[in-house]
Amino acid sequence: MIRNSLAALSLALAACTSVAPPASVRSATNTGPIGTSLAQLRGMNEAALAAEAANEMNSVDMREMASFLHIQMVERRRLRESAAAQKQRADQLQERVAQMQQKLDALGEIEKSLSDRSSKGR
Repeated sequence: MIRNSLAALSLALAACTSVAPPASVRSATNTGPIGTSLAQLRGMNEAALAAEAANEMNSVDMREMASFLHIQMVERRRLRESAAAQKQRADQLQERVAQMQQKLDALGEIEKSLSDRSSKGR
């Protein structure tokens, strides 16, 4: 279906380019890009206008899709960076837990040693 639409659009555009633009279009070149566009649209027949409308719809759809994909890419990058930061924080906390456990074990050994000394001294 897309191929058929593109083929019809190509034929319509080819037909439009083979016809010389009317004098109003040629004189509108001095009015700026908007005036030129309006003059070109006024000079088009119904088939050319339909083709131009389809082309503009495709352009809008492409821009919307590009915008959507860009937003998705930015969101994924943000999530990936956030996950990396959380992993780094978790690794640091795990290391701190291991250090605290070593200190707790050392304190337990000191307490046991002191307990053994006090029981021998009696």
